[in-house]
Amino acid sequence: MSVTTLGNNVSAVESETLFYQACNEGYTYSHLDDYAYKEVEFQHEHTNNSPTTDSVTYSVSVTESADASTTVSVSLDGMVASAGVDTQVGWGVTTSETLSITWSVPAYSTYRLRAGSEWVKASGTETYTDSRCYTSSKSVDGNWTFQSWSDKQEL
Repeated sequence: MSVTTLGNNVSAVESETLFYQACNEGYTYSHLDDYAYKEVEFQHEHTNNSPTTDSVTYSVSVTESADASTTVSVSLDGMVASAGVDTQVGWGVTTSETLSITWSVPAYSTYRLRAGSEWVKASGTETYTDSRCYTSSKSVDGNWTFQSWSDKQEL
């Protein structure tokens, strides 16, 4: 704004046009951390006292789940993309699947047979920006299964 003095204590004010820039209203997700871990949901020790390999089959129930502290799709999609592994089921769903798993146990040996679900835990910050450019942020996290697993360990 500029002021011009005209004399006799009279001034003219030239106004400036103020521009209002609207913000893009919506959510953003900033990834902080993620890690994978295995949950053991079945365990059995099998001893093979014979001179031939045993083939051992069990029906195993494993968890499939996806849970998060947010329901904002931008944050959910951001967590999955940042972790690099998809969910097995939809968000908010927990179910189980029964698998038939066969292990081979060599002659004259004892093995621990295990199976379960592999999980990802991810965390980050969800930020909401309104049309006036005000922002609010909160920490969010998610935890989901991405595959089942099985292994054996010689004892």
